[in-house]
Amino acid sequence: MLLRLLLIAAACPARPFQIASIVIDASNLQLAVTPGVASSLSSRSIHDFSHSLHLLSRYLAYLDPWDDSLPPDAPPPATITAVYDGTAYYGEHASQLWRQRDEPGGAPAGGSEDGIRVKFTDGPTASADDELVRMVQECGGEEPRPSRRLSALDAIEALGGELPGPVVAVTRLRSMSGRAQRKQREAFLSSCGLPRVGDMTCLPAFTEAQRSRSIALLRGLKKLQDTVSFSVLDSPRTILVSDDRGLRRRCLALPTPPVVLGSSQLFNWLTWFPTEFPEDEGAPVLVED
Repeated sequence: MLLRLLLIAAACPARPFQIASIVIDASNLQLAVTPGVASSLSSRSIHDFSHSLHLLSRYLAYLDPWDDSLPPDAPPPATITAVYDGTAYYGEHASQLWRQRDEPGGAPAGGSEDGIRVKFTDGPTASADDELVRMVQECGGEEPRPSRRLSALDAIEALGGELPGPVVAVTRLRSMSGRAQRKQREAFLSSCGLPRVGDMTCLPAFTEAQRSRSIALLRGLKKLQDTVSFSVLDSPRTILVSDDRGLRRRCLALPTPPVVLGSSQLFNWLTWFPTEFPEDEGAPVLVED
């Protein structure tokens, strides 16, 4: 049970912002779902994908992910919405909205009111990208909270405080110049999610593992400050998950930009949540792959 206590403690400190919504580009991530059953949302990369999303939504509300109770004064867990193009599944579900709370088992206790929501756009003329941008804008509120430019050293220092740390956005500005070490540097930029000019990525620090990776990448990117720029997101309210570069650029350019994560970043984060804890402290801890 020690691992559980340590993970709960990680959710307890006062935090500078709260994520209110998680929106997922379901078509882009190739998520599967049983018609009419939002809770069946699944991924080939994560076992028990829907349940892991439920744990994440509680964690983002500073609640014990494995305790379904909801204190009276606690903020609601983050809403979870997966958006498909209306043409998905041969267009059979265009314009439909499925909510976990409408299923026989209902939404999971202690989660958001609707549980997981699965939404299809209106058809071939309605883009899932446009719907996702609209949802991000709606959740961001009317007051603009633009990102602030800063240097790589300032970004590294900002991530060194209490968890969760700020989210640093990185934009690739230009191509690499010169031939020396160009191939290695291009490969490094690709590993950061910046293979092309104009690409943007977010380096989060919600957990210690995320912070360690983000700082390591920033130390490497510090040597390429003429190629990339850095900014910090102030009080983001939404997490957008997509590997679509065009959608990522659109959302990070909004007056209130969201935290933009790729599929690998989300899947790695979800594996941070054990889904079972043995009662016997001497038994090995079971962590789902």
